[in-house]
Formats: sequence, structure tokens, C-alpha cells
Amino acid sequence: KGEVAAQILTDTCNSFFYRAPKPIHSPREFLHRLLQKAHENITAYGLDHKPAIKPRTTAVVALIQDGVVRWAHAGDSRLYIFRNGQTLHRTVDHSYVQQLEQHGLIAKEELETHPQRNYVTRCLGGNISSPEITISKSVRLKDGDIVMLCSDGLWTHTRDEVMARVLS
Repeated sequence: KGEVAAQILTDTCNSFFYRAPKPIHSPREFLHRLLQKAHENITAYGLDHKPAIKPRTTAVVALIQDGVVRWAHAGDSRLYIFRNGQTLHRTVDHSYVQQLEQHGLIAKEELETHPQRNYVTRCLGGNISSPEITISKSVRLKDGDIVMLCSDGLWTHTRDEVMARVLS
């Protein structure tokens, strides 16, 4: 039921954002609360089934205010910032193979072909306990910067350099 979990995430984001007073004074806290609420809603949906189910989804959300972007994510949904046809920033996946690469156990080139490349270590839903959510530092955007949020349905099939070139 990942598709249902993703829709619950989207619906939660929409209602949470539209109810929040603007400007949002604590983006970090707002983004964290937003993903926590989505997690709770997804978990509640699963518990309403008999027998209970454990729908889950990865997530990435961003907030742009006054030319500054801040984001939060769990799993392997990504945020990219492209500047002048180059990748300025990309989130670090919460995945098993990313952990292996960070610890020097596999080479970067092996990330795409490793047999466990689809195993995520964090997601919304699935368990009652709240997932660890990564919140970014603020990044000041410049004119022409492109902020893109996407799932692995895009980035697994398209190299960062190609996305940067096409979008610019």
C-alpha cells in the first residue's frame, strides 16, 4: 500500500501547509512536525485495517521562504538543487547501500548495481515508532537555481548530470 501511504503524505502536507500561519517562523520545526504528522496518519490508516497493515513511503518536502530553501527527508526520495547546469546539492539517501558506501565498504560505482540497492533504512509508516528525519541547513537560492524533488522512479533512470543539463 505504498501508493496509499504516498497519497496520505501528500494530503497531510497540503492540509498542514494551508493551515500554518505564514510566514513560517521555524521552518526546521515545521518540516519535522509535518513529516511526523504524515507518519502518524499513515500508521493510523494501517492500524484501521483488520488485520493491521503497514503501509510505508519515502518522503522529501521543501519550504522556500525569502529566497531560502530548507528541506526534510526520510528514505531515498531526493531533493536536488541545480545551479548553472551543475548539481549544487543532492540529499543523501537513507539506504543500506548508501551506508555501505559511506563506510567505505563499497565503491560509489557499485551503488547502482548492488543487489540491495532498493533497501531503504528510513520511511514514513510501517512502524509505530517515529522515523529519524533528516532536516537540512538553510540554503540561499540564487536567480536561476532549480529545486527539484523526486522519487527513485526518476533518479534511478537518469544521471544527475543529465537532469542538470535538461533542466537548465
